[in-house]
Amino acid sequence: QVMDTAGQKVSKEQGITVAQNSFNIVVIPESGNIVPGITNRFYVFTEDPAGNPISVQVHLGAGSDTWAVDTDDTGLGWLDHMPDEPTLLIQAAAEDAQGNKVDRNFEFKTGVSGEAVLVRADHAIYKVGGTAKVTVFAPDAKDRIYLDVIRHHQIVREEAFDLLDGQASV
Repeated sequence: QVMDTAGQKVSKEQGITVAQNSFNIVVIPESGNIVPGITNRFYVFTEDPAGNPISVQVHLGAGSDTWAVDTDDTGLGWLDHMPDEPTLLIQAAAEDAQGNKVDRNFEFKTGVSGEAVLVRADHAIYKVGGTAKVTVFAPDAKDRIYLDVIRHHQIVREEAFDLLDGQASV
């Protein structure tokens, strides 16, 4: 705060970002939960404290399995893994271009499969008029899957297809 000769006070505030690390790593299973018995996709996100994406190589490990995942300029990468235990612990470590290191641990619990299915699209974003390829994975002994595409609360497409080795694409 400053006061001039006329007695007027002027002050300025400036916000700053305070963060524990110079960047962040986040690992998220594609369906939000792990589906046992099938290969799950895990998305890896990297960002600076302001939320801007950064591109780094992230080294991940789960038990004896290890991966090196490069995040792109949108801060996104992924890996595919089939969990074989009821609890999956993933360790993630990365170093940015300035030599700053970050280590994080993520724990995911598998649920009982039951009626679980996993739906995976070939792209996250489509252009208008683009074609989507959707693959459905079902770990249980299902032989047929019904897929409804809903837009604005109305079914725009219904599809029934047979599963072969627990999966089918449309």
